Amino acid sequence: PEDESACAPAPVFPTKLFRMRAPRSLNEPLVIERVPDATVPDGTLLELCVEPSALRLVAGACELVGPSTTAWHRFDGLPEGSLALSVEAVPYDDPAWDGLATITLTTRIADWAPIVQRASIDVDPDRV
Repeated sequence: PEDESACAPAPVFPTKLFRMRAPRSLNEPLVIERVPDATVPDGTLLELCVEPSALRLVAGACELVGPSTTAWHRFDGLPEGSLALSVEAVPYDDPAWDGLATITLTTRIADWAPIVQRASIDVDPDRV
């Protein structure tokens, strides 16, 4: 064809730019890390959500998610390497609650579907 750009391959959808390593217990951190050699497009957003609001996620001394903030956090910048967040249980009183909290990490890239990763943690292992 006359215009070779018409034959250019379509952009490849990144399947994962960031990886979430969820804690198995409240004694372990939640780790968010950039996938090695991943090219992160400009305008990419990273969001963290906890449902139900039974956890507090803390970076250093800053509560990102929890009772003093909200159940949702959008990072101001993207981590270059890895980011370890402390995970703490907070009072959550709902008789129908099964003791599990779901942590969702969403990567939003303009013009693409979000990349969603979910993990559950047993906040109250003694609850039946």
